Amino acid sequence: MKNVFLKITFILSLSFIAFSTSFAQDKVYTNPEKAALYPGGIQALNKFIKTNLKYPDEAKSANIKGTVEVSFVIEKTGGLSSIQVTKGLGHGCDEEALRIVRKLPKWFPASVGGQDVRSTYKLIIKFPQT
Repeated sequence: MKNVFLKITFILSLSFIAFSTSFAQDKVYTNPEKAALYPGGIQALNKFIKTNLKYPDEAKSANIKGTVEVSFVIEKTGGLSSIQVTKGLGHGCDEEALRIVRKLPKWFPASVGGQDVRSTYKLIIKFPQT
């Protein structure tokens, strides 16, 4: 009976360790040691947005001006996921901001202890661009 109990305890321990390890690997950092970087830096990111952003006709005709905040996760591979508007403006601006973020190329991922990690990023897009 004692042997069976020890085997069950051992298996449960291994399962917990495996679960904990996979959970830690999937952690999303908000303040990693080394932040994720857009290829070419912030100036290149701003240029990409300015070049590709279209001021929606609906927003233009309603004279809507302001900012849209989009948050997303930069994966270990540099790809983007969990893209969402966290502060919207409406009149087609939210959809346009999402379109632009989905179009972004891969980033250089964040790192902790020399290992690539998932991290969050908030991007503010201004309408209209100046």
